[in-house]
Amino acid sequence: DGTIGLVSSVSGPLRVGAFVPLAASRLGFGGSYYRVTEMSGNVAEMVVTVGRSVGRRYQGRHGDGELSPAGNAAGEEVEWWPGARRAARGGYEVLNADGIGTRGGDWTFGIRRLQVSDREDINKPADHRGMRWGGRLVRSVDR
Repeated sequence: DGTIGLVSSVSGPLRVGAFVPLAASRLGFGGSYYRVTEMSGNVAEMVVTVGRSVGRRYQGRHGDGELSPAGNAAGEEVEWWPGARRAARGGYEVLNADGIGTRGGDWTFGIRRLQVSDREDINKPADHRGMRWGGRLVRSVDR
């Protein structure tokens, strides 16, 4: 039960859970095992890809919140992040989207692309902004 594809009256992403019934179970609202919703169909999510060598370099370090004057993630902790390069002022700075792709369909796609397992764009750099792309902010446990 839903509206997908460009023929709908929906003209952009919607609030997470916009169509979830109040008393729905995890299976009833389509959530993952950990009750994460909107796994496909709202926005395509940017992820680190293991399909390219630069993505496989990522070591899971969190960074320290430091930003460069240009507003990019920076500092010694981002050395192994996808797209990181040695900065002229020292340290490292994330300068491009190498090693980043998207997965899951977005609200403009038809049913074929609205699968959590969709990897059609997993190796295409997500290097521009648009209302069809987003991200899921998560943090792993400290090592």
